[in-house]
Amino acid sequence: MFKNIENIHFVGIGGIGMSGIAEVLAGMGYKITGSDIKDSPIIQHLREKGIIVYIGHRWENVVNADVVVYSSAVKMDNIELVYALKEKIPVIQRAEMLAELMRMKFSIGVAGTHGKTTTTSLIASIFKKAKLDPTLIIGGQVKIFSDSNATLGKGDYLIAEADESDKSFLKLFPSIAVITNIDEDHLDNYQDLNEIKEHFVKFANSVPFYGCVVICLDDLNNNEIIPKIEKKILTYGFLRKADVKAINVNLGVVNSSYTLVFKNMPIGEILLNIPGKHNVLNSLAAVSVAIEMGIPYKTIFEGIKDFTGVKRRFEIIYKNEISDIYIIDDYAHHPNEIFTVIGSAKNMGDYKIVTIFQPHLFSRTIKLLNQFADILSKSDITVITDIYPARELPVKGVSGKNLYDEIKKIKNEDVYYVEDKKDLKDFLKRFIKKKTIFLFIGAGDINIYSKEFVEEIKNENI
Repeated sequence: MFKNIENIHFVGIGGIGMSGIAEVLAGMGYKITGSDIKDSPIIQHLREKGIIVYIGHRWENVVNADVVVYSSAVKMDNIELVYALKEKIPVIQRAEMLAELMRMKFSIGVAGTHGKTTTTSLIASIFKKAKLDPTLIIGGQVKIFSDSNATLGKGDYLIAEADESDKSFLKLFPSIAVITNIDEDHLDNYQDLNEIKEHFVKFANSVPFYGCVVICLDDLNNNEIIPKIEKKILTYGFLRKADVKAINVNLGVVNSSYTLVFKNMPIGEILLNIPGKHNVLNSLAAVSVAIEMGIPYKTIFEGIKDFTGVKRRFEIIYKNEISDIYIIDDYAHHPNEIFTVIGSAKNMGDYKIVTIFQPHLFSRTIKLLNQFADILSKSDITVITDIYPARELPVKGVSGKNLYDEIKKIKNEDVYYVEDKKDLKDFLKRFIKKKTIFLFIGAGDINIYSKEFVEEIKNENI
């Protein structure tokens, strides 16, 4: 595919988006190497695929590279990038490499502040059922694809998430663009919500003349950009005027069902084996793409039914039926996502909800502090850890305690700050009672500590 390119090196290969592209390119026959600052299950998975991964960044890692790919989390003063640029080795962003892959096939790019991973995975499930054998690059581990976030298919289609966080989704030019919703986030890269909306308009208008924009009509910000979209549009949602809509919606504890309507014509009943109203919308996005592609309704229904979720998306990692205790892991890191997670837990019945939240990014925590506090105060018990910095350097005076203090202004009791996450498993024991749901929420490494807590409970036979 790439003339005179054999060795491709990824700086920051342990990221979920980087690892997926690396795995697909390895499957295509390229020699892939990568580096990251620490080991992880993702890196172990890549090594099992024959990819060489170095822990630590050194200039020696890129000596044999024909091209170097880097993620937005990597700074330009990284020693590997500095060496590559000095030696005139091509250096490109992750999105540029993804764009090259998307040019090879009919591509579907899923964008939106919330719901990208689940929506992308649902589309993939339908395409799998239709035996279209797509190539997938997804921001999460999908259960029906052997907990993988990437698959190299032999078919003519590529399905991928389009990441708006660093504006790089404007490099992608998908054949079908999906926009789930638009929210105020990534304010370290955008001035305000208006700039975010402007970029989504550009993304929508990047589809070719034969393409289509699939967009949720229930989202207020989506509605504001629709008049500016110049390409074919297919709308979905609960609203009567949506092209693809759900009626007779039944929200269960672990699943949902609804009647699918297309162009005001009832089509049939859909069973969705993941809970929540938000996931009904995600499934409607996937159904809309499938309808646009001409996939038969029977296949669409079966593909949706087959889907059993994505790891770290309201994932039940422990359930004790005797004591009626659940431990749930979720990747939510924005106030609206946390609101949805807590709401889904409340929908499970009369349980005491203990929310353990690890804030993600100093900038996001401070800029959305009041929204975070308002939502997290709605949990019966709220535990805040320190901030997961990700790509950011520490900010003086900013920590998880800022959020803790803000929540305390709303409710004085049942709010706790555990600065060192290693203390969590012992601290949380006091809340172990019948009919309790523990929600471990965050986009950092909080899932490590949710697993530790599960092992603690198992060891004590609770």
